[in-house]
Amino acid sequence: MKPLLCISSFVLLVVLTNSVACAQDFAKEKDFAVAGRILDSAPAKSPLPCAFDLSGGRFLDFLYRYPVGFQIGCKLGNKILPGTTWIAAIRVTNQDGKRVLMLEELDIPQVPRESQTRFDAPLSKLNVLMGGGFAAGPGRYLVEIALTDRQGDSIRKSWRLKLPEYKGAPKIPSAMPPGAVAPMHPPRWDGALNGAGIRVTVMLDIESIYPFPWLGAWGREYLLQSLASLLEQLPSKSVRLIAFNLERQQVLFSQDSLDSKGFTKLEKTLGQVRFDTIPYQSLRQGAGVDFLVNLTEQEIAPMDADGAVVFLGIAGMRPENKLRGEMLNKLETRSTHVYYLSYFNLGDPDSIGDLTKKLHGAIFSFNSPESLAHAIAKISNQMGAAPLTPDAQTPGPEPKIANPPNPE
Repeated sequence: MKPLLCISSFVLLVVLTNSVACAQDFAKEKDFAVAGRILDSAPAKSPLPCAFDLSGGRFLDFLYRYPVGFQIGCKLGNKILPGTTWIAAIRVTNQDGKRVLMLEELDIPQVPRESQTRFDAPLSKLNVLMGGGFAAGPGRYLVEIALTDRQGDSIRKSWRLKLPEYKGAPKIPSAMPPGAVAPMHPPRWDGALNGAGIRVTVMLDIESIYPFPWLGAWGREYLLQSLASLLEQLPSKSVRLIAFNLERQQVLFSQDSLDSKGFTKLEKTLGQVRFDTIPYQSLRQGAGVDFLVNLTEQEIAPMDADGAVVFLGIAGMRPENKLRGEMLNKLETRSTHVYYLSYFNLGDPDSIGDLTKKLHGAIFSFNSPESLAHAIAKISNQMGAAPLTPDAQTPGPEPKIANPPNPE
């Protein structure tokens, strides 16, 4: 079903399928008392027809944080009426007794008359799904979620959550520290550069892993998270970005001097990419290889000895004809370094991997945040750039906290 309403951290929909979650922010200090009262007064057992579920926290994402998601499903009816307002409060307490609060006001949407006619279902057969989440570092946590309306009907659920220590924490400077909790914001890059770093051109291969006419949410997250980690950890004095699609032989986005605003524009572009139409010229045999070689030639030509071209994509998504020797005659690499960061390997060696080998570059496969960090460190070492260290990472301000009971 198409979402009817999205308020910050939640999507509410008249259901037949699944829910979608938006980003969740911390509550403002002025709302702490309200959130606390909701959480402390809501009963664990309630006649409200709502069920809670907490998931995630088992694996790191490519931003080196544990994503934790939750979902609240409620049946519409006498207790949960369309057009009413509910409040959801979330409290996360770490093992040191520090907590963060999230608070949202939710308007349950009216059921469109055409939907009632279309599905011919009584109100009691329709559900409202609300989802949200947060990110956390290693440690033990108490997670509490309460839902209440303005008449005082409420329900609460709590979980104890243990997130494991990082395996390669010393090598991951951007990893969330133990006990830290943060909003689950989309991947971002602050645009910070290093005057002593290298000139980097990132060639982002945009392909859909599923047979959809658009780039799914998982694909966007993977690309943006891995790109953000690369930019944060590879010391660079300049970054040029080219996002392209081999099947269509099209450059989807490019920026000569990438900055934080450009990263945000890239995110919006990926959300609008469509794969349901392909220009007929793109169907010619070998068209993808020709496009790739020509595009690479344009990027390598102006590079100098301290420059690097880094391909980033999912290996084997678009197996192509192998490169012919004469294709490489026009590629003057000089001292430019070429790398391919390939996520998984979903098929035969692809044309990007073939090109990287022909240009005497290095291919690094990764399938976890740790292996990605290891690959970026290798590129830094080979380029002679000093790798970033955890000590060089400047921590951001911690959210304001209160002192609740210890979750142990």
